[in-house]
Amino acid sequence: MKNQQAAFYYFSIEYDEGAILEMIPFHQLARLNTSWPEAEVYNVFAHQFLVNELSLLEGNLKNDIERYFDIKISSFMPHIPYREKC
Repeated sequence: MKNQQAAFYYFSIEYDEGAILEMIPFHQLARLNTSWPEAEVYNVFAHQFLVNELSLLEGNLKNDIERYFDIKISSFMPHIPYREKC
């Protein structure tokens, strides 16, 4: 298939029952699922919108984690296989 985007799955070591967040792309859209939904909603958005929002979330979580634990995540990145540089 042309221009098919790969699905995105986020796992946590604190939760071992599968991905806690997943983005399943199709056409120019993507479905966002979580392990802990609070309500039944239509969770399909424009693919690029979700990519942008998940990138913002990653940046915010990175900043919050670094502040809370007084660490630099970039120090850990070389030890994570298949990960691009921060």
